[in-house]
Amino acid sequence: MTGSPTALITNDQAWEADVVEGPEMIQVGSQLWLFYSANDWNTANYGVGYAKCASITGPCTKPTSSALFTSTPDAVGTGGQTFVIQGTRAGMAYHGWMPGQVNTSTGERRLYAGTLDFSSGVPVLIAYT
Repeated sequence: MTGSPTALITNDQAWEADVVEGPEMIQVGSQLWLFYSANDWNTANYGVGYAKCASITGPCTKPTSSALFTSTPDAVGTGGQTFVIQGTRAGMAYHGWMPGQVNTSTGERRLYAGTLDFSSGVPVLIAYT
């Protein structure tokens, strides 16, 4: 790529607070998706958001005003996602706090895995470990 950097998204949603970070763009079928982490990493509010993009330089639009997810039963304050595409699904690795240990002196952030399904036209978290 050449040229100037292009802003694809900003922190314009209440759940994102002051931070959008860790972007990763993936293509599923013909659709480009931009996933990102938002909010404060050391809280249970940290989560994964997404936007649909017309091209790698945008425009990108956020179809919802909430996070895709901030927690699962096993992880709280999730983010830092990365993907492996598998047809209409994407394997996803991400990190999060163990429940009950968010930002404590004994708290741990661990690596987790999940699966997103795109067959309905939007990403849906269908499995996690």
